Amino acid sequence: AQRLAAGKDDRPLAVRQPPPGLEVEERFEEPIERVDMAAFAARALAERLHERLTGYGLVCTRLAIVATTVDGQELYRVWRHDGVLTATAISDRTRWQLEGWLTTRRLACGLIALRLIPEGVLAQVGLQPGLWGEAGAERDRAHRALHRVQGILGPDGVLTALLGGGRDPQVQASLVPWGDERKPSLPPGPWPGRLPAPSPAQVLPEPEQVRVVSADGAEVRVNARLELSAIPAALVLGKSTVRIEAWAGPWPVDERWWVVTDRPNRLIRLQATLANGRAVLLTLSGGEWSVPTDFD
Repeated sequence: AQRLAAGKDDRPLAVRQPPPGLEVEERFEEPIERVDMAAFAARALAERLHERLTGYGLVCTRLAIVATTVDGQELYRVWRHDGVLTATAISDRTRWQLEGWLTTRRLACGLIALRLIPEGVLAQVGLQPGLWGEAGAERDRAHRALHRVQGILGPDGVLTALLGGGRDPQVQASLVPWGDERKPSLPPGPWPGRLPAPSPAQVLPEPEQVRVVSADGAEVRVNARLELSAIPAALVLGKSTVRIEAWAGPWPVDERWWVVTDRPNRLIRLQATLANGRAVLLTLSGGEWSVPTDFD
């Protein structure tokens, strides 16, 4: 209580000096150009890294693999893991990565140097399986299978979806290669004008051009005060008309409002449920309505 009253921390920080130079590096006399040579180099360097970490009582959770070509090009990739990376796991990921670089990058020359950097480490106290199954044997088997598929197809052969920030649902979702750090392309926000949850389930390859009409068939417009000219009653898709059962909005997006002409993004959005059971996002931009995304 006295420490808190004096504006100090509840408990003093346990300052710990990080161990120096955990990374390991190997330079090769002959450039590596074949997958079998890469596998041998990966296994030897992975064992060295694991022994060094074990000597400090640490385990690796995030591994950076850096390879240098003969002409000086540097290749870099970060692999993450929900648990800890054993010597075999480090060797496998290094081998898969080198194989991916050698087979998919079409390098002009071979690899002359390889470096492994443990970017994420923890004290070696063991991994506690999650109560609700987020870590365990089943998950480990699934991870090994996905990593193996990625090793066959290359780093970009297995992708996972990641939801990030942004006002536009078309840019909120991104695909990240399996094993890469799950970092969204845009920060989580806040993003004024972002649509409320839930997020759309599907982004269409090309927005559908539609018309939104009132009960008397007049085109629904939005004025400068963001007021609808009429209640949306139906959606016209080509030659078919579908009744709008319910709708919400409008939500405006007016980025860089100080630009008088050629604004980068100025639009109005509505969420609507149609009589055929479809739930859509409606966008009005440049006087034209479109459907860029679908909801479940």
